[in-house]
Amino acid sequence: MVCPDCGCEHITKAGFDQFGDQRYKCHNHDCKRATFTLKRNTLMYYSKSSKQQWLIFFECLFHGETIKTTMWYYVKISDN
Repeated sequence: MVCPDCGCEHITKAGFDQFGDQRYKCHNHDCKRATFTLKRNTLMYYSKSSKQQWLIFFECLFHGETIKTTMWYYVKISDN
C-alpha cells in the first residue's frame, strides 16, 4: 500500500472517517496529503452512496439487469 499522492510506502492507520472507512496517514513530510482512504481516486470516493448500494448496483449490471431495474434496487436500498 502506498500514498496515492506521493507514492510513499511509509504509512500507518489513522482512525476511521465518518462512513466507517479506515483512514491512513502518509509519513512523507513533503506530501501535501495528511490522511487518505483506499477509496481515493475511485468511483466511490465522491459518492454519498453506501458500499452496499454500490455492490448491488454492480451486481445487477454484471447479471445483465436493465438500468431501470438496477436503479429500482438502488433506490429501494437508499430509502432504508
